[in-house]
Amino acid sequence: MATIEPGIPGDKPGQPEKPTASEQPMPEPTGNDDNTDHKVTDMISSRAHDAINQLSATAADLEARLRQAAGDTEERVRERAAAAQHRGEDARDEVRTYVEEHPLQALGIAMFAGFVLHAMLRR
Repeated sequence: MATIEPGIPGDKPGQPEKPTASEQPMPEPTGNDDNTDHKVTDMISSRAHDAINQLSATAADLEARLRQAAGDTEERVRERAAAAQHRGEDARDEVRTYVEEHPLQALGIAMFAGFVLHAMLRR
């Protein structure tokens, strides 16, 4: 008859080593657990897809609004630039007309402006 010696497997020569956790056999999954895992995974996946689709729609809406706002702003800037250009042309025409009608006064105004500018820049 064989004798059984107390101790830990693998601590004596000739005894098999104790298997590690990764070497131990996996328990067989039951049908219910596997089905439940698939349902949970499908549910999470579905919710993630829904969230991504909603985020995508929101981003597309935001992009459309931004493009519209940029277009509106560009149009307003162009209108204001055109209006400023017209005001500048009108002012130039008024100055030209005034100089042609009052040359001596225009010369006096120009000289006075020159003296003031010279005094300001000299300091």
